[in-house]
Order: sequence, then C-alpha cells, then structure tokens
Amino acid sequence: MSAPYIETAVHLTDADQTEQHLHDTYGPVVIENGLRLFHQHLAGDEHIQLHRGRFEGSYTIAIELTQFVVASAVSSCRWEEGRDSGDMAFEPALFRPHTPYVNHLADNENRAVVFNADALQASARRLYGRDDVVLAFDGPRPATPQDGEMWLSVLDLARAQQQAGLLSNDLVRASLFRLLTVTLLDTFRLLGDRPALHASAARQQTIHRIAVDYFHDYASLPITIDDAAAAAGVATRELVAAFRASHPDDAAPTAYLRTVRLAGALDDLRNGDPTRGDTVTEISQRWGFTSPSRFAALFRATYGLTPGQVLRS
Repeated sequence: MSAPYIETAVHLTDADQTEQHLHDTYGPVVIENGLRLFHQHLAGDEHIQLHRGRFEGSYTIAIELTQFVVASAVSSCRWEEGRDSGDMAFEPALFRPHTPYVNHLADNENRAVVFNADALQASARRLYGRDDVVLAFDGPRPATPQDGEMWLSVLDLARAQQQAGLLSNDLVRASLFRLLTVTLLDTFRLLGDRPALHASAARQQTIHRIAVDYFHDYASLPITIDDAAAAAGVATRELVAAFRASHPDDAAPTAYLRTVRLAGALDDLRNGDPTRGDTVTEISQRWGFTSPSRFAALFRATYGLTPGQVLRS
C-alpha cells in the first residue's frame, strides 16, 4: 500500500522555532549565530521527500540525522563530518543517520533528498537481491566528480516532476524513489564487496529481462510464473525477488503476466467482430481468464471500458 502524499511549506523568522522545526524533521539540531529567515518546501511521503530551502543570515548548524540526506547548495555551504569536510556548492554530500556533522551557511539556497533509513535499506536489499546488505557508506563524498554530476542530473529530473505536480501520483513517486535509490547507491561508496553487489544487481536485471520476454512471447499459452522461472534458469522465489527489484511498485510476476494477457485480450477485442461470432467470453478464455466477471472487472479497472464496449466499437 502506497504511503500518503505530503506537500508542505514552512516560513520562519525566529531562530528558536527554526531549531525546533529542524529538530522535528531531521533529529537533534543546534543553531548558532544569526538567522533572519528560514523557508522550506517539501514534497513526498514517509519514504522519500524532496526538500528545497532558503536561508538568510550567517549561522552554523550542528545536526545528527535520523535519515539519509543527500544535499547540495547554490552558493558556498561548508560542512564538516569528523575529519572530513567539503562544500555542497561544489558537490553533493551524503549525510547518514547518527553521524553528526556541522553546516556553515550564509544567505543560501539548498536542495536535498531525504530518505527514510528503513525504506532505503529495504529498497537496496531488493535491488541487490541480498538480505544481508547493510547501508554503510565510507564517507559523505561522491565516489567521483562524474558521479556527483550524475546525482545532480537525476535531482533536476526529480525537481521537474515535482514542479509539474506529478509526485502526488503514487506510481510516479514510487518510480522516482527507485531511480533516486539506484543513483544514490551508484554515486556514493557503499562499504563491502562492490563488484559482488553490482553482480547481484546485474543478475536481477537479467532474470527480469528473460522473464519479461518469455511472458510476452508465450502469454497466449497456458504458462505460469514457474515456467518463466525455468526459462530464466532460477527458482520461482528468485524470479519474484527479481521482479520486486526491477519494479518500483513491487509488481509480482503474476501481476505482470496478467497485465500482458489483458493487453492481448484488448487487441483481440479491438479486432473482433460480433457478427463473426466473436464473444467476450471466448476471447477472455483464450487469454486464460476463466471467470467472465473477474475478467470484466480487471479490464475495466485497467482500461476504463468494459470488454463489451471495446468489442462492439
């Protein structure tokens, strides 16, 4: 079930209120020096949020997150984490849960993507097909400057979708969450055997591609997901995992096969002729739907028309 969509804006001129807001949003925060204005807009859900902020004044924030945050800034915005330091104006930075850092801000605008830690880890485990993956990164910096540029390009795409009002769509938001998750894992160095992790992800993609091709080639025949798993040379459980890794809405292979068969039935209904004796029942059974009422309900939910309307059109 999709998490409800959230879109809010905060406009504050009081440092204490700003500190409380940031504490409630991110975790422990301390603001020092002079803050004149804090404005923040966020859009997303409990799993992922796009944040856009504007600050006036020169001040320092010491913060300890409860989420994963990838942040960048329009002008100089220095940060320090342990012995490491950088500037979000020159490259995005990944700040991790329970890893304190300090920001030095002055009359600035920034952009951030905030990931729920549990949701991000679950997504990474699906992507790699491994339940032992732990999200431990070796630092806040991108692996290479090119990786940092890649993140910013994907962030621009995400912001364009948000500005077009598309993030309120559950499927768009789920797809964006997966894209940003994949980009984060490619941009920043995840501790562990990276070649093995990439090999796991590549295997998931290969299994998914073979199964999808199999479904499209043989959907009109009495195949099952077990047959698709056999075609991909894996157990059914691994096929299910590959689909979960490859589909932002966690589509199961059974649901995907049903979608392919519905599309096949739609084509036959469009090309059918009642005067030749073509019927909805015969066409639905041809595509493996044994219950006419169930077929009609699925068809209408997918296409907004009844099978009979399409056949008679």
